[in-house]
Parts: sequence; structure tokens; C-alpha cells
Amino acid sequence: MSLQVLSKIQMFSSQESRELCLNVWWFVADESHFCVQWAAKMYFLSGDDEFKGKVLKALASTDFVTAEWHRIPDESIIVGPDGSEIRGIAPLSSVRGNQSFFEGQIFPALARTVPRNLTFMKPEDGPIELEIGREPYTCDTVIKQRMDGKLEIV
Repeated sequence: MSLQVLSKIQMFSSQESRELCLNVWWFVADESHFCVQWAAKMYFLSGDDEFKGKVLKALASTDFVTAEWHRIPDESIIVGPDGSEIRGIAPLSSVRGNQSFFEGQIFPALARTVPRNLTFMKPEDGPIELEIGREPYTCDTVIKQRMDGKLEIV
């Protein structure tokens, strides 16, 4: 058995603090920091918060490419400079860290991605409860599109 596989098995049987942790990416339109899309991935990590933070930060710079992206809901409206309504856009400050946005948008989307076979796994030290806590350990990353079309992590 390879060390990688062995370390994964030990992760599931570890008595350390295990929890579902999140990487959340916010796609902003430009320097205005208006958010138009978001993406999130969850990871089942064990270890202390410092370790979890390092893992999430390392994955944040690459995993956004394979994450499922979602538009900001049309119910989110801002008023443009000319007084017209713009739907599906929100100030970054109104969604980032907003518990009701997490509970209404992010958590339900992630819940649909939980592999069904994991819900029946029971390691020797107890069942794995794949449930997102009310305030999961989260790493937020803002991404914007530059004028040349390339994506940049802010």
C-alpha cells in the first residue's frame, strides 16, 4: 500500500478535529468589486485550524478551475449610475461572509455534491457525518478578470 493511500486512510481514522472545510471563490467583474459569480468546494480535513488553512490556501489557487460556478441570483439587484436596475450582481461585501447567503446558496449547492457512498462509510472510530456546520472553516478567494482576459487572484 502506498504512503499516499495509507495517509488517506489514517486521515479518516484520526481522532483529530475532522470537519468539512470550504474553499469559496468570488468572481468580481472589475475594480468595483461587484460579484457576478461564486464557486465553492468542500474538503474533509483533519488537523488544527492552521493546518486546514494552509491546505485550503494551497488548493485555492488551482481548484477554482474545476469548481462548479454559480451566478449571483437575479433577486440580487443593484442600481446603476443611470438609475437602471442590474440583476444578478452584488457588492462583494454583501455576499462574502454573509451567513444567509451561505445557507441559502452555497450550502445547498455543496450538499448536492456529497458523494452518496460516503454517507454510509463507518470508520472504526465512528461514522463520518458529512454535514456542513453552521460556521465551517472557510478560505475566501477573490478572482477578477483582467483587461487581457486572464484571471487574477486578488
